[in-house]
Amino acid sequence: MINGTKLTGLWKKKDRSGKEYFVGSLSATARFVVFPNGYKSKDSEPDYYLFVVPAQPKEDPNPVESRQAAQVTPHSNAAKKARVA
Repeated sequence: MINGTKLTGLWKKKDRSGKEYFVGSLSATARFVVFPNGYKSKDSEPDYYLFVVPAQPKEDPNPVESRQAAQVTPHSNAAKKARVA
């Protein structure tokens, strides 16, 4: 085993053209993306490039309910109606 610190796991993905790349999360705000060097012409050039990019916000699986919940605040009319009912 390597004596070091594991940062993340990487998942193999394919872009729209079918080319493979790897992606992994670094934190809630950043992730790694690893692409092959498609222009490599000699052994002294890297096989892959590693990029740190902003994390994409996770999609809400139920956006309608989330919007409705966001509209209900302690002082909103919807909250007052819910307390009366």
